[in-house]
Amino acid sequence: MLKPIQYSKWAPALAACQKMMHTFALWLCEPTVHSGRLTEAELIKALGTRIEGKWLWHFLGRKVGKTPLLTHAIRLADLSVSDKNNLKQWVMKTSDVSGYFSLAPNTPVLPIKKPFQTDADWDALQILMEAFYSPGLRKGLPYGVAGNVTDDKPSQVTYEFFKQDFQQIHKVDDHPDAREACVVCGAELGKAHVDHWVAKAQFPMLSVCKDNLIPMCDDCNEAPNKGADKVHTDGSFQEWFHPYKRPPAGKFALKLLPVDLKVELESIDPIDAPRVVNLNGVFNLSERWSKEVRAEYRRVQRWLERWQVDKKAALTTQELDREVLDMAKRLCAAEPNHAVHQALFEVICDPARLLAWQTELKADFEEKVALGLV
Repeated sequence: MLKPIQYSKWAPALAACQKMMHTFALWLCEPTVHSGRLTEAELIKALGTRIEGKWLWHFLGRKVGKTPLLTHAIRLADLSVSDKNNLKQWVMKTSDVSGYFSLAPNTPVLPIKKPFQTDADWDALQILMEAFYSPGLRKGLPYGVAGNVTDDKPSQVTYEFFKQDFQQIHKVDDHPDAREACVVCGAELGKAHVDHWVAKAQFPMLSVCKDNLIPMCDDCNEAPNKGADKVHTDGSFQEWFHPYKRPPAGKFALKLLPVDLKVELESIDPIDAPRVVNLNGVFNLSERWSKEVRAEYRRVQRWLERWQVDKKAALTTQELDREVLDMAKRLCAAEPNHAVHQALFEVICDPARLLAWQTELKADFEEKVALGLV
């Protein structure tokens, strides 16, 4: 997250689906709604358009596991009035994250307590609302790129359309053969996976929220890095960054300790210090970037050692200085790990460091000569 993160062009479509989920959930909470009213005609009336109502009715016919989603909707529709009131309040507080990033003293927090007493009721809500992500988003939601309602399948937002567009707008070099970098850690992006910033298992109303979906690399997305780790403190985001609402880009710098080549994250503004600590804790950035720095250092050193062998002479201070400076100039912001490599070369281009390195390389060359390897 060293660089700004932008919304995909499909954000309006995701926002429209979020609104549909919110409307549907609140409709289920109405005291007069019961399982007998779960029909296509009633859904069309509740959502306001024929396309949305027909799509939702077809969606409820899908199975997750061996159970149709309609079964879970029926359970929620037949809740007691008291349980419906609890669910209504919870839905209204957990359908959006925008209001949780103010620095005002009375900024609300996400309710971390479940709205139900029984696990079966919670399971019904969780399965139903998570299904808008999968199979919903994966198959296609009834909204176009502008958030317009549409039943034209090729125009509908899908998981792949969203992911591809997000990756495209974050490429520094938009050539099709150029390497891509993860927006979180900056490492080479093998295959991106869409992460739910706030875990959808705990807050299923955010399963397709435009502020909650961010493609990232395998390493970032899985344990022991982010995985399902919390990105809030008991529902509060005050001490946390957020990729869209409180982006960390420009809020911290990389500090490389020259002796052991360890990367540390330094907050630029003291107010962000706990947020930097938390970000590092979730993604293990210091550890992963330190490993990359040492690997890059070893790659450069290996090249210099091979150069000495090829020229059959130890590198002079001038040769080493010129080569390392040339390498530093060749660093490209379009390549993965650019910021980490830049931090490394800022350290090793220091004259004192170069002199010590030249001595080390000379010793390596003399050892190879003694062993008859040159």
